[in-house]
Amino acid sequence: MQHPLHHKIAEAFKQEFSNDYIVLTDVDCACGDERHRLPLFIGSNARSEAPMCCVDILIVSSHGIKVVVEIDESDLKPTQICGKFLTSALATQFVHQPSGNGPYPMCKETLFVQVLDSSKWKNGKTRKDLQASEIESRINGMLPLKISGISKYMLFSVNGDEPDIGAAKVIKNVSEYLVGACQ
Repeated sequence: MQHPLHHKIAEAFKQEFSNDYIVLTDVDCACGDERHRLPLFIGSNARSEAPMCCVDILIVSSHGIKVVVEIDESDLKPTQICGKFLTSALATQFVHQPSGNGPYPMCKETLFVQVLDSSKWKNGKTRKDLQASEIESRINGMLPLKISGISKYMLFSVNGDEPDIGAAKVIKNVSEYLVGACQ
């Protein structure tokens, strides 16, 4: 299955952040030679049969996971959007045993970024952009969670038919966050 928005966003993240961080991408992003999933787990007993979820991109420093990115090109319902955030927030670490990556714990100040493909919205016939803004505001109002390293949530709507402008906005905001966040 083709995931053009996944690919564009992953490409932008690799280009912008690979010099300073480890940037891991999921198989759906098809960026480079990566052909694996990015599973997040609860606790120190990470077993391949019990991941909480798999995410699309991770930015990792020597201290752990700095940024978690989830890209949604199809299922844009609030339950799906919020569910991706919650399962990631419940997780404590990334481990990818086949590649030898990890364990990488969540940092105390981890950013969760969610990118929605707005080209799937019916032009002029939906209020999804307002709904997305409200979801972002409500989630940030709950952060930081006591059980999670995720301290900030950003939600972006990017037109998957013309992703360059949206990708640039995502990168700009993540860069600003990383500059201000604890290293």
